[in-house]
Amino acid sequence: MRFKKVTPHLELYVVSGIHTVLLSFDMPKERSRDLLGFAIERRTHSNNQRIWLEGMKCFESLVAKPKAGETYPSNQHPIQSFFWMDFAVEPGETYTYQVTPVYGASPAQLRFEHPTEIEVHTEPYASDTDEHEVYFNRGVSGSQYYARRFGTEKISKLKEPKKTEALNWLQSGLYDGFLEFIQQAKKGEKLCGAFYELKYPPAVEALKKASVDRDVEVRIICDGRKGVKGSYFEENKETVDKAKAQRALNLRYRDVKGLKIPHNKFLILCDKNGAPKKVWTGSTNISEKAFFGHCNTGHVIKNSAVAEKYLRYWNQLYAQASMAALKSLDEELQAQPPFDQPLPNQPMVFFSPRSTSGLLNFYANAMDKAKQVVCAVFPFNVDDAFQTIFEIDKSYLRFVIIDKKGKNNRINSEDRDLKVTYGDYVGQPVYQWIKEASAGKVFYGGVNYVHNKFILIDPLSADPMVITGSANFSKPSLVGNEENTLLIKGNKRVADIYLTEHTRLYNHFYFRYFLQNNSSAKKLFKPYLAEDSKWVEEFYVDNDFSCKRKLLFKHMVL
Repeated sequence: MRFKKVTPHLELYVVSGIHTVLLSFDMPKERSRDLLGFAIERRTHSNNQRIWLEGMKCFESLVAKPKAGETYPSNQHPIQSFFWMDFAVEPGETYTYQVTPVYGASPAQLRFEHPTEIEVHTEPYASDTDEHEVYFNRGVSGSQYYARRFGTEKISKLKEPKKTEALNWLQSGLYDGFLEFIQQAKKGEKLCGAFYELKYPPAVEALKKASVDRDVEVRIICDGRKGVKGSYFEENKETVDKAKAQRALNLRYRDVKGLKIPHNKFLILCDKNGAPKKVWTGSTNISEKAFFGHCNTGHVIKNSAVAEKYLRYWNQLYAQASMAALKSLDEELQAQPPFDQPLPNQPMVFFSPRSTSGLLNFYANAMDKAKQVVCAVFPFNVDDAFQTIFEIDKSYLRFVIIDKKGKNNRINSEDRDLKVTYGDYVGQPVYQWIKEASAGKVFYGGVNYVHNKFILIDPLSADPMVITGSANFSKPSLVGNEENTLLIKGNKRVADIYLTEHTRLYNHFYFRYFLQNNSSAKKLFKPYLAEDSKWVEEFYVDNDFSCKRKLLFKHMVL
């Protein structure tokens, strides 16, 4: 949801998601003289709790030796940015933010002027007026908060209730959302699913209970490729066998000639007549690390036309259809849209395998036509179709998150407005930052940071585009894998949720990757606040990143 409050002294522009709120400020430059930052207070309407938002930086003249892991309230050590994020909000809540410019000749003589308030409503997971539900886990076991509260050892070594508290914080509603989707199924209804990984015992048990305890017809497909690199057949089978759930799940293992990876992660809910009602999809495998470790998305769509397409596709998977038959069906269910025609404001779903990888060019072309901002997550590689677009200098901002750097995902561009970061964590204590641990240490190996696969095109416009699903944006995902991808156009609520989470992840990883992979990082990075107002200059330079981001929010469409 989007909000703004404009006064002669201060302008506030806010975008709220479910667990994240983005706050952008502006003011006439002449009012920034002697500005030492902003004090931000948040009041929660449901309990009238008031807190000052905090930061990790402090004034050196006031705190000469910061304690490791210490945070500082913004009314004493103000925020020195025209952009800030609040990661500690709850869904469906109302908040009032009071933002106060803080002036002074020195930190010892702070002066507070013209506080400005704005009321903000966060998004619920599900809305009566929208057919979409969206769930993100935190994906940041490597964070200061997690390290302070839960430490850096493996999750399996934590004792109760600390372990449950850690998992609940990490899942941030994602696992609960998946369980709730299963629990909605009533007697005589049907759950039809297709999963690459089916190896988290509690989730398998939830599906089994739906079948055994509530008489729901459950039919599941999962990876059944034997003896193949990247196969989860053995782990899936072991999990299902231990749960004695084979019969309850009517489980079939998917393995046909020519199939690279059965990479889907979706579940369809059908009514008693077999008619599909809604679909759970996204990037989340049924594994502990997927729900709690690396970052993932769960997306529910309550659209019968879209759900019907999923069911037709699933029926072919369950019947062990050949790759050739699937390609024909997938292109019948949704052909590739033409480049030169506007898309309808109706959700579209693209299934794989397809006969060509032309959808990559379609996605890249849509990115190339952006006017304000592009945000993307490419976990594993950046295809040539996107490389070509990224090599073209643009006047608008582009933000890209990649799990880790490799030979197939280096973006060759000198565009200052293209910002790329890779996953990382604070591996050793530095300044007041304490040591963190990646998801690879907290859980186990594999993908440690981001596993989402989505693209946002002009998310703050009146006509945003969100592309999200199970498919990595690569040729194999389109021609050799079984995948599904949603394209959602014109839905500002969905775009706001994805944007707030992308921004949270980008800012989290950018600092950590910079710190770990730049030999001059400690010299370039300043752990203390500036003690004069020189820090404001970059926010008023037209072509500077900080100014462009400020204007991006200033020009958003409510």
